Amino acid sequence: MPIASICGGKGTCGKCKVKAIGPLSPLTAQEKGHLSAEEIAAGYRLACQARVQGPTVVEVPPIVEVQYKIAFPLAIAERGLKPNVRKVYLCLPRPSLGDQRPDLTRLKGALGFDFEAAELTALRRLPEVLRRADWGVTAVLVGSRLISMEEGDTQGESYGIAFDLGTTTVAAYLMDLNTGQQLGAAAATNRQTAYGDDVMSRLDHAHAGGLAELRDAALETLNLLVEEVCRKAEVLPQNIYQAVLVGNTCMHHLLLGIDPYPIGVAPYIPALGDALDLPARELGLVINEGANVHLLPVVAGFVGADAVADALAAGLGEDGRVRLMIDIGTNAEMILSAGGRILACAAAAGPAFEGARISCGMRAAPGAIDRVEIISGRVKAHTIGDQPPLGLAGSGLVSLAAALRRRGLLSRRGRFVADATPDGLFAPGERGPELLLAPPDGAGTGRAIALSQGDIAELLLAKAAIEAGVNILLKETGLAVGDVEEVLIAGSFGNYVDKLDALDIGLVPPLPPDRVVGIGNAAGAGAVLALLSLDVRGRARELARRIEYIELSARPDFNEEFVRAMSFPEIE
Repeated sequence: MPIASICGGKGTCGKCKVKAIGPLSPLTAQEKGHLSAEEIAAGYRLACQARVQGPTVVEVPPIVEVQYKIAFPLAIAERGLKPNVRKVYLCLPRPSLGDQRPDLTRLKGALGFDFEAAELTALRRLPEVLRRADWGVTAVLVGSRLISMEEGDTQGESYGIAFDLGTTTVAAYLMDLNTGQQLGAAAATNRQTAYGDDVMSRLDHAHAGGLAELRDAALETLNLLVEEVCRKAEVLPQNIYQAVLVGNTCMHHLLLGIDPYPIGVAPYIPALGDALDLPARELGLVINEGANVHLLPVVAGFVGADAVADALAAGLGEDGRVRLMIDIGTNAEMILSAGGRILACAAAAGPAFEGARISCGMRAAPGAIDRVEIISGRVKAHTIGDQPPLGLAGSGLVSLAAALRRRGLLSRRGRFVADATPDGLFAPGERGPELLLAPPDGAGTGRAIALSQGDIAELLLAKAAIEAGVNILLKETGLAVGDVEEVLIAGSFGNYVDKLDALDIGLVPPLPPDRVVGIGNAAGAGAVLALLSLDVRGRARELARRIEYIELSARPDFNEEFVRAMSFPEIE
């Protein structure tokens, strides 16, 4: 049974709470730090800490799936439709004593052109398919390789799938390669989260012998999404002949079964950087076994193919405008396009935006608080799906901090302002004052949903890392904040965060609101564009070469910028 495990079983996140009745090992120090007295009395334990010592009944709370907005605008007509898949219907002349050419030679003659290679499975099926179809068949070619032979005219059934393999969430888009139409989309939590929610936890787990587990978990997630989108669109998986996949460099390596540990230690070097083309059967993806899987190139250890796809979707570098893209997540990536140059960096923003290290934090799933208002001294919280509140999403954390700042209840340094606190808004907590968001039992654990002083500290750290990275990029190009013509907020976080809230806490540069745009899953959009056009794949390779990567840990001024950013901006 899946159990929430943000820290990968180290006992530091406190998210793997289960209710257990039976003989168990004594409470650990980690459990005493994360469980309230009420929770301990009710039988709650941390699953990663408690060891079963006899017959025990365990109640595991269900994991709510991430609510992921997967729609995005795509100007397919402007980019052009040029997939790597061709289906050609042929009526072959029947063999005779006067025409004894081999089947494959006969096929090539009817095609009118040669191909460089053929899948062995296609060759094995060739005699049977030709004769069963009475010599009327469709040849399926990916690039210059024959991958399949199909009975009759199946030219109208040509499909591809694009994946955004995120650290937390995986999205899939099923596309008609003949028309460029999106036939279906789905998203699911990356099953690797059982081994930790952040990249570093997975790097460590892979290096300690868990590489195969992580690869299998990612592949299982991808194949479940294939099954889901195909079922909804009534498309057979074997009619998917092309896949494109993007993800950060760590996810890229884990899926390929390559130990990504060198990415996590200086000088942060990935094993691979160029674009790759692999047969689906070799990767383990359950689509047509001869299908091609294309992985976009990565830029550096912490700027991956997803960042390249972001830049593709946004058209960065296509004009001289000064545009900044921020893909907000545990590993925040920033890309600045200015005057023909494209620069990128990545900052360890921490997992605050995914709900980790936040006392009542959770991912953006039904029941997560995503927007907060403070009206007449009372908190009004909105949840995703209008469900009973279960926890605080990253966008809700930003919204709440902004609301507190606007009402003078939170200092620039992130301290609650006690003398400005309306009665009943704050209450004493185990580690200091807490702002109450939902009463006890709102999350089904007997503990109220609340914001602590430590939660604000985590938010400030994440915000400061992003702001410092942006300032380094601007400094490198000799530009000022006011020169930025457009800020794009990418990623699933960009679907939910309010740009005014982001501006008020300094998460994005101080600019007029009309210059800030949330674009959602740009990485998925870029993957789709690369799926539909070979020209876009060429553009991706060019972008990866053009992007100037700046390693922040090698910059002596990064710490200065980080410290300077460790405060909220003034509210006008």
